[in-house]
Amino acid sequence: MKKRVLSIIFALAMIITSLRVAGITPEISSYAAGYRITLKSGAKVPSEMYCGKKYNLKFNGNKAVTFGSTCSLVAKVGKTSGQVTPVAPGKVTIRARNRKTRELLGSVTIRVLKRSTKVSADEQIILSKPGDTAVINTWLTPDDSSDVVRFSSKDKKIATVESTTGEVKAVGYGTTTIDVIAKAKKSVGNTSKTNKRTTVKVIVGTVLGVPHLDNMTYYKGQTDVKPLDVSGTTIAPPEALKVGKITYQWYKTFPNHMIEQEIPGATESKYIPPTDETADYRCEITYTSNAGQYSKATEYSNYATITIIDKVPVEFDANGGKINGETSVTKEVEWGKSVQFPDAASLVPPSEEYVFLGWADLSSDTEPKYGKDILFTPTIKHKDMFYAIWGIKPAPTPTPYEPPVEPGPSVAPPAQSQTPSAQPTDTPTTSPTST
Repeated sequence: MKKRVLSIIFALAMIITSLRVAGITPEISSYAAGYRITLKSGAKVPSEMYCGKKYNLKFNGNKAVTFGSTCSLVAKVGKTSGQVTPVAPGKVTIRARNRKTRELLGSVTIRVLKRSTKVSADEQIILSKPGDTAVINTWLTPDDSSDVVRFSSKDKKIATVESTTGEVKAVGYGTTTIDVIAKAKKSVGNTSKTNKRTTVKVIVGTVLGVPHLDNMTYYKGQTDVKPLDVSGTTIAPPEALKVGKITYQWYKTFPNHMIEQEIPGATESKYIPPTDETADYRCEITYTSNAGQYSKATEYSNYATITIIDKVPVEFDANGGKINGETSVTKEVEWGKSVQFPDAASLVPPSEEYVFLGWADLSSDTEPKYGKDILFTPTIKHKDMFYAIWGIKPAPTPTPYEPPVEPGPSVAPPAQSQTPSAQPTDTPTTSPTST
């Protein structure tokens, strides 16, 4: 027996020698040579390496070696340092050769794994009735991750799931979740802390999709109010509407949500809230199957806050001038009413060459929309602003020129005419003489 073993060894030695003489260097199997390549710590080289890490190798018994990788796309290795850098998932062999003769001294085959940073899946799966099936779609980040994805159901009375394919099967009506687990390899347990996880909501039965209600602000007494609207409610499966109906009921509560009041008569998909006080509103939507073919479903909308402001602010801007010494003044008025313009006497122009013309809606207007003789604004239905309009003060009308009158030479008044009157005399009257 000894002779036979020796003969076999001698024959193998002769074959190897003849190959070397022919210039052919035989490959040493990973098993035979792998133990000669170790980590620098002396520990055995792991059969699996992970992207994002580095591994330092050494060749025992011979320092003058050169390392090489059979696929640098999977893993790179430093020629002299022996440092391995995993690049992408796959298998690769790291070889050590004599630096001078290029003789293969040893090799080790490793599998490169790339862990995911995140696992994503369908957010929700809806199954109409027991017996229905669906497959969960999953995505790994990065998408070239080598992680293995597994599935597990929280409540198998509602739905089961095939652990490797993610096929979900409805068992009973209700809601449950499916755990989606990304792990480094099959042998890792589903509860390992190194796993990445997400969940998928599974609903078996009829499902209502309720639109979102927006918060709104109105003024007290305002009438042009937008209705709260859930008419866009959807149902799955759609054919459930053929054998059933959807009903609505609106509720009112206050910001603390302590007491919720059912609003009598508010049973349509749209509801116009009153504008007397601030309150929150939501709608209860219910699907009922006439034939019992589909399960009953009830959903609630979100709360919409309707904020009520007592009065509307109206601002009057002096537009470069002053109103009672201020650049602007604000008044408040009830919605749907008018407010008095500031008194024209309270306005001071930007400079002496300007004069107040009236009010306008825009500061850039050059002509007033509301003359200075108009005392009240139009009906106020929203926050508003009016701007004072100024014009160039007209030049004063010139007074016609009248030359001064100069005095002429003095003229004596004409003499007055006198009629002589009979005056008594001392001459005696001569009478006829007698002879």
